[in-house]
Amino acid sequence: MRLLFIGFGKTAQAIAKQLKRQNHEIFFISKSKKETEFNPINDDELPLEIDYVVLAFSSITDAERKNLTQKLGTTYDLRHAELEGNIAIVDDYVDLLNKLDSKIIVVSNPVDELVNYIDIKCPEKEVIGFGMQLDVKRFSVVLGFDIDCVGLHGDAIPLLNSENKSDYEALSKRVDFALFENVRVNGIPYDFAGLEFVKFFNTLNSRRGTLYASCYVDAFYDINKICLSFPFEIIDGSISQIKNIKLNVIERDKLYNSAKKLRENLSSYLK
Repeated sequence: MRLLFIGFGKTAQAIAKQLKRQNHEIFFISKSKKETEFNPINDDELPLEIDYVVLAFSSITDAERKNLTQKLGTTYDLRHAELEGNIAIVDDYVDLLNKLDSKIIVVSNPVDELVNYIDIKCPEKEVIGFGMQLDVKRFSVVLGFDIDCVGLHGDAIPLLNSENKSDYEALSKRVDFALFENVRVNGIPYDFAGLEFVKFFNTLNSRRGTLYASCYVDAFYDINKICLSFPFEIIDGSISQIKNIKLNVIERDKLYNSAKKLRENLSSYLK
């Protein structure tokens, strides 16, 4: 397949290297010069057929991101810090995104807000957000067993089916602490993101599987007509429906509040 990256920082390069090993063709557009094995391309040089556009730009530097881990309390706050700058970058590429006959995968943060924004600006495109798979992995590692998550990337709701709200808060704090501590000690885990993206991409294009992604949902419990992250069923390379999951009252309330927060975050950009 042919993939065009818009933005080609360290996360994008880690993803591209993994995809190249599977013989995918990689192109990228970047406003800054990159020292990489891949070659940049201009808008007017693009091949006629691009299967996927991967949005992997960032409006803050790696040093700024690492510094923010010292100041912010949650990984969602860290991702949300990029909203204004990354929406401005999206606006620069809306015409190109609408021109290309490609699916769009969003890696840039905050994933769910950007997926919703692009879904509105590019109404004819299939827009998919990558991020919740990372949350699912982190929650599962901390718990010691596999668990589903829903909601916003960085503010995921683990489906614990607990009757105690404090269980959710305590677990989220453990996961956030583990991530921040890892970044402080080892730096940003680009290779981890690259490996998980390839699993995500392979599942997206498989005959059967479960994909943790941000995607448009017409209706689910108390939310409707919004892009949020869920486990989706993949059938013959297409996103079919949300996996058969059940949310208890606490999880439903949290999901409703996630949708409300997302809409509030985007309200000033959609006037």
